[in-house]
Parts: sequence; structure tokens; C-alpha cells
Amino acid sequence: QTSLEEAKAKFAQALAADPQFQTAYLHSASLKTNTGDIEGAIEDYDAALELCKTEADAVDVFTMKNQVVAQRAAIKFCHSGVDYAFDPTTAEAETPTGTGGDEELD
Repeated sequence: QTSLEEAKAKFAQALAADPQFQTAYLHSASLKTNTGDIEGAIEDYDAALELCKTEADAVDVFTMKNQVVAQRAAIKFCHSGVDYAFDPTTAEAETPTGTGGDEELD
């Protein structure tokens, strides 16, 4: 096993032993994000959100989750084949070719 696989296994063990261990969900989500398991990271952030005790804590976790959701959207967009033009002289973006610009990426 690589050290990343070992780390994933340790987080899984920690969460099996204590499903209320919010910090383990957060670190697991970060590891999954950095290794390309975006959906797994989002699941871990959702679990961590359920364990928030304060509004400030929830805002922090929600912000982290939203960064991963935005990353997922960017990955999908980059793989969509859509040609998106940006005119730096006007600082305006043109509607992606072939779309009305309102489509969901999911």
C-alpha cells in the first residue's frame, strides 16, 4: 500500500470506531480531494456538516465543501468540449458555443 492508501484506510478505521469524529471526516475529505475522489470528498463534507455544533463551524465546513463542488463543476466543464471565449478588452465572457449558457453541469 502507498502512504495515501494507508492514510485513507486509517481514516476509514477512525470513522468506523467513532462515526462522530468530525475532524476525521474533514481530513478524509481533504485527502480524497487531493487524490481525485471528488464524490467521496463531498460525501465526507456532508457527514462533517451533520456534526457541526455551531453556525461558524457549519459555515467553515460548507465553504470547504463548496470549493470541492466548484472543482467538480470546473472539471466537468473542462471535459465538456465547450468553447468558452473571454474578451480581455471588455472583461466580458461570451456564451459558451453550443449552449444558451443556462445549462446545469450535472
